[in-house]
Amino acid sequence: MRAMTDPKSLLALETSPPCFSAEAAAAFARDIFGIDGPAKPLYGERDQNFRITPAQGPGIILKILSPTELESAVDFQTIVLDHIQAMDPSLPVPRVRRTLAGDAYAFVKDAADTPHMVRALDFQPGRVMDDVEPPLPCCATSAPSSPGWTARWPMSSTPAWGRRSSGICAPSKSSAPRRR
Repeated sequence: MRAMTDPKSLLALETSPPCFSAEAAAAFARDIFGIDGPAKPLYGERDQNFRITPAQGPGIILKILSPTELESAVDFQTIVLDHIQAMDPSLPVPRVRRTLAGDAYAFVKDAADTPHMVRALDFQPGRVMDDVEPPLPCCATSAPSSPGWTARWPMSSTPAWGRRSSGICAPSKSSAPRRR
């Protein structure tokens, strides 16, 4: 397993998102996650993202990850989102949608037989971050201000602290707690 700071891990920044059709994404959502609806493409820097809107309910965001994405990074994101849900379900963060088999993600292959992780998050209604001016204060300097939120956050000294992950706002490295 490579560390997130390994220079080889930075290859994800040099790749384009995967290129699956909206029809394929809708089929993945249906067959893997049990959500049936049309797929609307969304922007993604490294992932190919789709909003899947079923006839009932808010739907999901289907993420088809680059083949260079580290499973350990996705596992960490899943742990963080599951922890937030367990500690304070009222916080408006995406929930990991499990596959029909109960897993956090599955694998699909592209036309070149390259495997890609595919995962889903519950859709969170709201404003697209590109439309928010200026950026939300929590994204600039600190974690959400819900009472006791940071006291329940045991992962603040992990290597990924300070990175924006799956839409979670976290302190920048300069304001993150330091280990001594």
